[in-house]
Amino acid sequence: MRAPIRVGIAIATVVTAAGALAPAAAMAGTDSGVSSTTGATAKFVSYGDKIMLCDQLGDTFSVYAQYYVNGGAIHTTSQHNGGNGTCDTRTTGDPAEGAQVTVRAGRQVDGGADNYGPWKSGRA
Repeated sequence: MRAPIRVGIAIATVVTAAGALAPAAAMAGTDSGVSSTTGATAKFVSYGDKIMLCDQLGDTFSVYAQYYVNGGAIHTTSQHNGGNGTCDTRTTGDPAEGAQVTVRAGRQVDGGADNYGPWKSGRA
């Protein structure tokens, strides 16, 4: 009778040890909501850690995005001036997995204050 019990304990030990050595699953990122202001939209896309920036108007004003990672310094992307719904992507570098990336759309207005959309957050 004792032999089957020992075999059962040995098997349970091996399964437990194998499970303990298994690598942890990678954390899945999440896209942010869309930040929108007159003529501009911006969104953080977790796949590739990029910002999708769209110029919605065929005017002469450039659009850009501002973003920060985990509450750090605010960065401004290069401007995009394609107009009429054209979009482009901008890099956010390579934030750590699970880092919070917060973004907003901006629109340059000559002779006036720039327009900004609300801040929207996602996870790298």
